[in-house]
Amino acid sequence: MKTLLPSLSFCRVSVRWGGLALLALVLGGGVTAGAAPRAGANPDATALSPDQIEHAAAVEDFRAGKVSEAEQAFRAIVKRSPGYVPARYDLAALLIGQGRLREGVAHYQFIATKLLPENAEAQRRYAVVLNRAQRVNEAISQLERTLQLDPSHAKARHDLVKILLNSKDYMKAVSISDAGVKLHPEDASVHNDHGVVLMQIGKPQEAVESFNQAVELDAQHADAQYNMGLALNEQWRLEEAIERLRTAIELRPEYADAHYNLGKAFARNGDADAAQAALEKTLALQPSYYPAQYELGMLAKRAGDPRTAVRYFTEALRQSPGYVKAQYELGAAMLELGRAKQAIPHFEGVLLNTPSNADAQLLLGRALALSGDEQAARPHLLEALWLRPDSQQVRSELDALND
Repeated sequence: MKTLLPSLSFCRVSVRWGGLALLALVLGGGVTAGAAPRAGANPDATALSPDQIEHAAAVEDFRAGKVSEAEQAFRAIVKRSPGYVPARYDLAALLIGQGRLREGVAHYQFIATKLLPENAEAQRRYAVVLNRAQRVNEAISQLERTLQLDPSHAKARHDLVKILLNSKDYMKAVSISDAGVKLHPEDASVHNDHGVVLMQIGKPQEAVESFNQAVELDAQHADAQYNMGLALNEQWRLEEAIERLRTAIELRPEYADAHYNLGKAFARNGDADAAQAALEKTLALQPSYYPAQYELGMLAKRAGDPRTAVRYFTEALRQSPGYVKAQYELGAAMLELGRAKQAIPHFEGVLLNTPSNADAQLLLGRALALSGDEQAARPHLLEALWLRPDSQQVRSELDALND
């Protein structure tokens, strides 16, 4: 995605797999007629079939936290009436919500292939759960089938573009996205997705144009405002980026990604206090947001406060042990504090992942030398010199070992 921070956001329409959102696939509207009635609708009971009545009761059980009872009821309906789609969808969603992917996918497959083989939305839903089960190529094929059945199916196009981007199939994503813009020129989300694709292929200026079209169509589109902020930030149009990110936050106050990227934009713009406030807000909304810990550490480093930097980098590594940038900066801060021996394992960890990191080779050599192990320091300094043959700093440190 870019080196674009942790999230270049699509409209966040991906399926949620927990709580009542499991039932949204059916209760939110649907591929079938005769779905269970919404609670509080007070339908005439005499107009409902036994399956519909039992299904509605099972939905209420689920909402009340009676998951086992709901599952038993859904299974009973499906066994009695194999073609009753709403109960089969809710059973599948419940199973997937419990991590029982294979069982859940089988029900989506049955609906898509046996019950509703010509229904585009049924094909799309099957594709969504295939992707959830990490059967990515099958998901792509299924979404392509969805678009063959209904070329105007905007959600299927959105899902396909997202999967293609995640799979790094950029040219195909561009083609699908371009077609979407032609088919849905008045759909803000389609223009937002198109902008995301353009960002992915390194065209932030063109991406801004797409995001502009999205917000012209829908000024309340928080993701388009957010993504435009990212694209503007890529072009160092920092004041404009800050304005867009603030707009995204006004539209969605708990938008953690927007607070985080606002903090980065403020930091780039030289406003450390505003950057810190935005990054701390990110952590208040999402305490496990480890990139925010890293950025707070970088603010402390720039402010000449390595002790505070160590605290933030340590927390970032605790939350994400493989976070190489935090590991490197933690080692560097330890060195700055005169804790050379404690810095060594951090640089060694960096080099396990990125052995050609000249800075880590140099600082590991320095840390070993300061710890009294000049023999171990020499090969790392020589490696740093091989990686950066013009570095006077590395040469001077090697000369110091030879003295």
